[in-house]
Amino acid sequence: MSTVRLSAVAVQISAADGRVVRAFAYGSREGARASVVINSALGVSQEYYALFAESLASRGYYVLTYDYRGNGVRGPQLRAIQASLTDWGTLDFAAVVDHAERAAPQLPILCVGHSVGGQLLGLLPNNNRVVAMVAVASQVGYWGYWSGREKWKSWFTFHFAIPLLTLLLGYYPGSRLGACDLPAGVAREWARWCRSAAYIRDAAGKPQRSGFLGYRGRALFISLYDDPLFAPRRAVAALCGYFQNAHREHVHI
Repeated sequence: MSTVRLSAVAVQISAADGRVVRAFAYGSREGARASVVINSALGVSQEYYALFAESLASRGYYVLTYDYRGNGVRGPQLRAIQASLTDWGTLDFAAVVDHAERAAPQLPILCVGHSVGGQLLGLLPNNNRVVAMVAVASQVGYWGYWSGREKWKSWFTFHFAIPLLTLLLGYYPGSRLGACDLPAGVAREWARWCRSAAYIRDAAGKPQRSGFLGYRGRALFISLYDDPLFAPRRAVAALCGYFQNAHREHVHI
């Protein structure tokens, strides 16, 4: 069967603080079944999801991919980028959802979240505008949910490697360590969250749960049996537990 290849249209979206979010739109808004926002994983650029976006568009969806500020950028140029994971959810994700609503107000908005992309729904203001989400390998990143060698590698990364390297270099050079490069602010907030079983917390250490509890749409969480590195089953189950008032399901494949 041949694959339908659709041209992506570049879109510039302004966040509430004036930062421009680089995005691509796939498919037609006219007659579409729904709008789909694809939230990338940590350090993964939107181009990684292009074939998936094209496949969804060929099946009648209007699809938006985008890059969080600093996500997918590599090397020392990250030193100039001021960003945090909270910014990704409250500003960048919010701007793309606003754009989807303006571009096609007649369509329901769905989300596909990969890894951190599924976590950000709980930080999205007015996340009731998203009627359903599929979260693939989205997890609570607390190091204690890992096991064996990966558990202690995670502990070292979040307690020592990220704080030290971001202090010395002004960004996190994760690509040299088998991971991904990140802006210092993103890496530090990620490490701070991952050091605690409470995970997503504000600067004072208070768990942030109101957005998760306020979401009442549908949420499907998918974990994979052969994924001990990025999203072990109990870490995915823990994030699913944050969405207590959603119509939620956790499928372990």
